[in-house]
Amino acid sequence: MNNIFQSALFFIIIFTLTYFLFVYPFEIINEFIFFEKEERRISFLYTLVISSVLVLYYRYQNKFKYLRFIVHEGVAIGFISFIYVNIFLILNLFLPLNSFYAGLIMLILIIFTFILSYYFKLIFDINRFVALFNDIMRSNIKPN
Repeated sequence: MNNIFQSALFFIIIFTLTYFLFVYPFEIINEFIFFEKEERRISFLYTLVISSVLVLYYRYQNKFKYLRFIVHEGVAIGFISFIYVNIFLILNLFLPLNSFYAGLIMLILIIFTFILSYYFKLIFDINRFVALFNDIMRSNIKPN
C-alpha cells in the first residue's frame, strides 16, 4: 500500500511540475503574442508526453546521455520562462501592458537569459568551486 502511494505521489508531482515548467509558460506567451488560448485537452496531451519523457529519464538516467541534456536544458528554459511569465502577469495586474509587446519582451528575455546562463555554465566549472570550498572548509576545522 505504501509503495502504491509513493508511486502515485511521484507521478502526480512529476505531472504537476511538468505542466508548470514546460507547458504553462508557453501557453501564456502564446496567449500574449498570438491572442489565442490552447484547449485544455491539448495542454493535457503536451503535459502527458513531456512527463512521460521525464519519467523515462529518471528511470534510465545513466543510459541516455542525450535525454539527460534535453531534460536539463528543458528544465532550465522552463524555470526561466515560469519566472518571467509570472513576473509579467503580476505586472499586468497593476500596469496595463500591451499583450503583444509583453509577449515579445518575455520571449527575448527568456532567450537572452538562457544564452547567458549557458555561456556562464561553459565558463565556470562548478566542480572546481565545490572542491575549492571543501578545501577551505577542511582547512578551518582544527582537530582536538
